[in-house]
Amino acid sequence: MKTFSTYLLTILLLFVFNSVHSQSTKNFFELQEELNQYYSDKKIDFSGDGEWKQFKRWEHFMQQRVYPSGYLDPTATWTAYEEEMAKPIHKSENDKAGSWTYMGAGNYAGRVNCVIVDPNDTNTYWLGGASSGIWKSTNRGASWVDMSNNIPVLTIADIVINPTNSNEIYVATGDNFGWEYSSTFFGYTMGVLKSTDGGNTWNTTGLSWNLPQSTTMRRMVSHPNSPNTLICATSTGIYTTTNGGVNWNLTKSGNVLDLEYHPTNNNIVYAVTDSIFRSIDGGASWNWLPGTPIFTNPVSYKLQRVSVEATPAAPNNVYVMYSWQGNGGWLYKSTNQGLTFDSITPPTNSQVNNFLGYWTGVLEVSHVDTNRIIVGGTSLAVTTDEGTNWLTTSNNYVDQHAVTFLPDGVSYIGGNDGGCYRRDPFLTSLNNGLQLVQIYRMGGDPSNSNVAYTGRQDGGTLKYLGGVNSWTKVYGNDGTEAIVDYTNSNIVYGSYQFGNYAKSTNAGGSFTQIPVGNGLWLAPMVIHPTNPLILFYGGTSEMEKSIDGGLSWNNISSTLPATYSMDVAPSDPNTIYAASTWSTINKTSNGGTNWLNISFGLPFTAISHLAVSATDPNKIWAVFSGFLAGEKVYKSTNGGPPWTNVSGSLPNIPINCIEYDDQSTREAIYIGTDIGVYYKDNTLSDWVYFSTGLPNVIVTELEIHYASGMIRAATHGRGLWESPLQNVVGVENTITPTNTVSVFPNPTEGQFNIDLNLTETTDINISVSNTLGQVVYQQNLSTQFKRVSLDLSGQSNGIYFVNVNGLENRVTRKIIKQ
Repeated sequence: MKTFSTYLLTILLLFVFNSVHSQSTKNFFELQEELNQYYSDKKIDFSGDGEWKQFKRWEHFMQQRVYPSGYLDPTATWTAYEEEMAKPIHKSENDKAGSWTYMGAGNYAGRVNCVIVDPNDTNTYWLGGASSGIWKSTNRGASWVDMSNNIPVLTIADIVINPTNSNEIYVATGDNFGWEYSSTFFGYTMGVLKSTDGGNTWNTTGLSWNLPQSTTMRRMVSHPNSPNTLICATSTGIYTTTNGGVNWNLTKSGNVLDLEYHPTNNNIVYAVTDSIFRSIDGGASWNWLPGTPIFTNPVSYKLQRVSVEATPAAPNNVYVMYSWQGNGGWLYKSTNQGLTFDSITPPTNSQVNNFLGYWTGVLEVSHVDTNRIIVGGTSLAVTTDEGTNWLTTSNNYVDQHAVTFLPDGVSYIGGNDGGCYRRDPFLTSLNNGLQLVQIYRMGGDPSNSNVAYTGRQDGGTLKYLGGVNSWTKVYGNDGTEAIVDYTNSNIVYGSYQFGNYAKSTNAGGSFTQIPVGNGLWLAPMVIHPTNPLILFYGGTSEMEKSIDGGLSWNNISSTLPATYSMDVAPSDPNTIYAASTWSTINKTSNGGTNWLNISFGLPFTAISHLAVSATDPNKIWAVFSGFLAGEKVYKSTNGGPPWTNVSGSLPNIPINCIEYDDQSTREAIYIGTDIGVYYKDNTLSDWVYFSTGLPNVIVTELEIHYASGMIRAATHGRGLWESPLQNVVGVENTITPTNTVSVFPNPTEGQFNIDLNLTETTDINISVSNTLGQVVYQQNLSTQFKRVSLDLSGQSNGIYFVNVNGLENRVTRKIIKQ
């Protein structure tokens, strides 16, 4: 073993010590330009989780939201949701704006940032998702309950439970190592949240951020003997509180990656940046430890990760791991409270199936045996002899983000891109009940409500087969857009990032790449509304058209900017609209021969999606991302300028998608936002929050399934959902729910209730049918304000449709028996 304290140059140490305190003030566009220049002469790795791919994924998510200011409002979703809930309509029991149910993918999951064990109850686990909120299990992960119902679904970095009172919980919000390209652009966060009732309700603490503050929460620890004292490591420094989160003090500046208490001396705390620091006064002040390792990355761009661990098995020991993207890891141990460090042989890059630096830099040391250490990359590697030998372990899925030893010091639970697991010693998936899937886009089978395809981040294209847990992966890596031929359910188009599309002719059984050009991270493709062999594709500098189902392509424009969204008018397929990311819409009325910029009068912010009327090719809506208040939805009735702002009182959050109901007589439109779904028609003077039952999550795409009368929402963090289409009629700014119907519990094991809220006594017929159209129950009744109880215990598990006839409109509700 080699001691570092003997030869580090003082001048190098001073340089690094000063550099770690510098803080970037770049906005998104400055950093984007810097990164593009950095990669301009690098060999690009299009496979796996290479650093360039991580950059482009981050770029896709952020640029829509920050344009044109360059900054993301970290508290936007929280503020918008609170304002929405304060509106009078949400204080009424008659608010039935939507009735959403979860479609899955229940047998798949998504990225987990942290998972911990309740120190007072080893059967209770807590989990934080990358964009799916807070989850709790009281049966060792056999099932989970969502604990984020009264807050917008946030990215969760870390969770701390009061060691003497499990009802007191602290949550550090933000994607701790999700967007490491800059500590500036991290997604939504409210700093630290606190619950005093076991997670049923959450409140902000004194540590929160405001625009243009830019701070990423990394790690949070609590004083073992004084639970009101907590310390947070963030991208802008270390913050401490001694009064349960009421007040916080910045005790050290810099980009701090991890921290850890000394197991027995609570005055000693360790922290790591690109070097090692220690506090001997409980975190009130920090000192750099001379003679300790310095972690500099001479080749890659800011994709390094440093982790620190301590163990009660040897209280004076400190362990530090340094790793960076694709190039290995380094492991060190101190036996004298961090004064000097020696090397431990780390696993090789192949033994963890590739170190991914910031993305997966997991380090865990057993609290009963210092020889047992876990190191993470794409896979985990475990040593039981302090590094002499390492064993690669598979944990259901790739990219390990969190590991925690269980009380025996041998078994552990962890989280990765595919959810949560436990190894004790056999591997057990703990994904039952979790809703973590991050969907980019979806495509349903118009003729079969039991089939849909979704593009899943970190998980390819998934196929829905009619049940919450009936999903299967059919294609790709990072799944993006998915499309089903409306005349032939066997023909499916799947895709992955940068506009790579493939075609299946056997309902997703296999796919063959089709030769389209290059596109953005999410490159749009649209099927011609009357001839499914004709396809349109929006690339980075061209619009392409195929007349043979994607076998060959021709440019119909080489002058358009990179296409982010496009739509073909159903009533006139020669009319095509193409939107770039930056405030530009181009239109052709002759199939692409000529294009006209129709953007005059639109706000200077990011266009996220377009929708065209089914009957009028000149009636178009455009929705906008970003944070320009009152600049969210615009409408034109003549194919371009002038445009009318129809944003109404929509909150100042990004709008991601829009869906026009082709069969509505009221010009019904739905929009997906970063806190759920809104609805409007020509009887309403303002937007309705159409999100009853839907998590307050980022909605990335909406699609109406006309055959079943349902609208579906793809969410980036909580999977796929659906609701019956809206039937309410509005008067001014209020909803009059003259006839509302709800079914619960849903899913059900057999017995369920139908709640009917009728304004007068009404003769109605209730029937229940299966997916084959067979009626399994029927009843006529005359009622007002009636609850009807039904029992499907004698029926097989699956999806059923509850139909209520005799109202102003036939109402259909989907219920799942399981």
